[in-house]
Amino acid sequence: MIELEGPLGKSDAVNSELVSLETELSNLRKNGLIDPFGLFLYGLVLKEKELQALCTTIETLNSLNLNNHWMKDFFLGSAYQELRMHNESLAKYENLQGTFRFSNYIQAQIAKAQYSLREFEQVEVIFEELLRTDPYRVEDMDMYSNVLYAKESYEMMVMPFYALHYFRKSVFLQPNDSRLWSAMAQCYETEQLHMLEEAIKCYRRAANCNDKEAIALHQLAKLHSELGRLEEAAFYYKKDLERMEVEEREGPNMVEALLFLATYCKSQKRFEEAEVYCTRLLDYTG
Repeated sequence: MIELEGPLGKSDAVNSELVSLETELSNLRKNGLIDPFGLFLYGLVLKEKELQALCTTIETLNSLNLNNHWMKDFFLGSAYQELRMHNESLAKYENLQGTFRFSNYIQAQIAKAQYSLREFEQVEVIFEELLRTDPYRVEDMDMYSNVLYAKESYEMMVMPFYALHYFRKSVFLQPNDSRLWSAMAQCYETEQLHMLEEAIKCYRRAANCNDKEAIALHQLAKLHSELGRLEEAAFYYKKDLERMEVEEREGPNMVEALLFLATYCKSQKRFEEAEVYCTRLLDYTG
């Protein structure tokens, strides 16, 4: 599959002229010499640099000095999504919808926020409307398929081939979207396909694309364990555990990781490490 091998255009291509273009266009803008097309090109250059990724905390985001403009709300809505502040993101896009009432883009962003909040009924309604206005839409259709799958309201989803059709199209257009890779992996995991090696490839891509939903590492660990690759499973359980610690998350995934690592280390006669994991497990579960 070409999607899994890497030559996906934007994911690997690097425009070496971005820095010089930004410098030239920035100087023209500061001196008042830039024309409308130049402003459009300047916007494309700044978007391509993906500087939003530098806002890794709410403190960094709040420290930005941004002029009041509707584009600020678009930026904040997107940044809040990345920071998993889904209610705040939803509020921004709903406010923007009052100005841009017929924007498919804003509708899709509202659906994304509601999807993250597990409001599947509302998400389904939005996508039904999007498909009425744009029946050939490909972007974000992975999310729609996920919702229908979760609700078991899509008869064809018992045959995951239809979902894969959308996911392959979507991932070609958005190769850096971790949700797409995770969704495609879940299709490969279904009983009908049970293509676990392909699922592993997809989860690896998701993990390398800043997995926002924190699914990929855990699933990689589980799949390697299921295939009897205990060393690889231990590697991913440990990485997932480290991520949970950094993000201060707890839950059944943490218990599963600690239990596996304790058992694995004991089988490898690494008794001190096993004791550490057992102690943490006892501290956590009581």
